[in-house]
Order: sequence, then C-alpha cells, then structure tokens
Amino acid sequence: MINILRFAASAVLTLWLAASLTFVALRLLPGDAIQAQYWEASAELQATLRQNLHWDEPIGVQYARFLLALLRGELGVSLYTGRPVTEILAERFLPTTELAFWSLSIAVVWGILGGIIAAIDITVISAIFRLIIGLAVSVPIYWTGTLVIFVVAIHLGGVRENSALPALVLGFHTGGVIARSVQSNIQDIKQADFVRTAHAKGLFPSYIVVQHILRVSLLPVVHMIALQAGFLLSGAVITESLFQRAGIGLLLLDAVQGRDYPVVQGVVLMIATVFILLNRFAELLTHQLDPRLNS
Repeated sequence: MINILRFAASAVLTLWLAASLTFVALRLLPGDAIQAQYWEASAELQATLRQNLHWDEPIGVQYARFLLALLRGELGVSLYTGRPVTEILAERFLPTTELAFWSLSIAVVWGILGGIIAAIDITVISAIFRLIIGLAVSVPIYWTGTLVIFVVAIHLGGVRENSALPALVLGFHTGGVIARSVQSNIQDIKQADFVRTAHAKGLFPSYIVVQHILRVSLLPVVHMIALQAGFLLSGAVITESLFQRAGIGLLLLDAVQGRDYPVVQGVVLMIATVFILLNRFAELLTHQLDPRLNS
C-alpha cells in the first residue's frame, strides 16, 4: 500500500512538473498563438480572441485556470481546428502505438542478439557488430531516416507505401542503445568471481555463457527496454515528420510550429503519462525476475 501511494505521489508530481514546464515554456516564446494562427486578422479581432481564451489575464491567473482544467480532465480545444484535444490525441495515438510496437520489437531482437555477439568476441563478427552498435548510438536518427528515404526513393520508387521503413529506422537506433547496454553488462559480468569459479570447475564455456552470464546480464536490460519504449514516443517526432506518418510525433511538431498551445500541452502530458507507466511496469517486472531486489 505504501509503495502504491509513493508511486501515485511521484506520478502526480512528475505530471505537474511536465505540465508546468510546458505551460511556461510556450508562453516564453516570442509572439503568441493568436498572432501565429490569425496573422491576417485585425488587432481588434485578435484582442477579442485573447479575451475569449482568457489570455489577457495575468500569467498567474492563466496558470491557475490551466491547472483547474487539468484536475477536471479537460485539455481544451485545438486553436487550429477547434476540436477537443482528447479527441485529436485518440485519433493519433493508434498509429504511433503501432509504430512504437514494431520499432520496439525490432529493437529488442536486434539489440539483445547484437549486444551478445558484440560482447562474446567472435573475431571479425563481433567487431562488425560493435561498429554497427556504435553507428546506431552515435548517428542522428534524422540522418539515417533521410538516407533510407533517398535510397528507397531511387531504387523502389516510393516511401509512403512502405510502412515498415519508419519502424526499421526507429528500431535500429533504439536497439543500438539496448545492444550497448547488453554488451556492457556481459563484459562486466565476465570478470565476476562466480564466472571465474564456473571456469575453474571445468564447465563448458557455452553453458557458462547461457546459465551464468546471460541470465544475470539481461536482468538490467528489462528496465532499459522499458525506458526505450518511453523514448520511442519522442523519437517518433522525427521519424513521423520524415516519413509524413500521421501520429503523435507529427501532431506535436505541427502544433509547436503553429503555436497550438492546448495540443502541445496535451501531447506532452500524454507522453509523460506513458513514460511513467512503462517505467513502473519495468520496476515491477524487474523485481519479479530478481527477487533479491525485494529485500
């Protein structure tokens, strides 16, 4: 019960910080949403719109209104379309969830296998995988996405028709982080005392790798995978904008460019909520897999 209360308090505090920082950051930008959306309108009409949105009030009063609306479960309406933000998020959430699911599946498979191969020193093959992992971690995702679009556009003639490309690009970079974690864990555990003892007993190297090294080294990766699942939503902003895939990422980019404050605030809160839940799920799963952590 105490753990649940702690999690609830931590989640509420995190969401409050995310909402508050977003609220302040948007209003520190030069200009405002009314000027961006209705730049052709007269000054009188712009003033009327600000009054209707209560944006002519002091910033503290606006912030209080914003928090009270959140407590009522209201995210407002889009300044651009006039539709409820919750309705827009519901429409865009499914395509991004689909992209995140396939990207994470690709990332987990290649990240774990690539990290294992890179760590167990299979001569040239391990060196190649270490190079690939380094590229996945260091190369910007927009560079990889642009290169894939360029190659596919030349040789296959179409990008929009191939829905697997965004998942492959996002999964490649996400898997690189997972692979680096797996590789580092294995290399550390290979030097542990219990592994040396297993070698001294004359056990087969393959048995030692599977039963001793991998079982211990893969436990921390569970939490890393959950964190990367949360980061997939932020990576989707770049990927969806490159491939023009209608999801949360492209919605956030368009909303920021158009100064659609309610949509930006809604997307940030949704991403923060998903990240908190995934992080909590990873903690529970890790404690189930390793009972030692419960003590």
